Amino acid sequence: MKALFTKKRILEFIYITCGVAIASFAFSFFLNPNNIVIGGISGISIIIKDLTGGYNPATMILILNVVLLLIGLVFLGKDFFIKTAYGSIMFPVFIWLFDFIYQIIAIDFSQMDMILVIVFSAIIMGS
Repeated sequence: MKALFTKKRILEFIYITCGVAIASFAFSFFLNPNNIVIGGISGISIIIKDLTGGYNPATMILILNVVLLLIGLVFLGKDFFIKTAYGSIMFPVFIWLFDFIYQIIAIDFSQMDMILVIVFSAIIMGS
């Protein structure tokens, strides 16, 4: 039986947390304020936000991710599922955090040139 908390497992979760935090920063500061749609659940959440008149994208990301995780539970291995579930739940949590920070700071990234916004978000997200 594998130990629950090994050094390797803890490092994997630290890496997942860092990656999710960086991606959610780019989403909250560049993509969401400019309504730039990228692929995946985060892009769908921006479309739904525009169609519904301001629905919180983090909430929609969480709802859609939970639905997909429940479907994926059947097909994924337990270890992979746990890491995927952790990242999928932490992404909207960090989006809520960075949305709060974005509202506090005085910099408005929504007035930037769209090409710069796309380049910055792609560099930050690692795309």
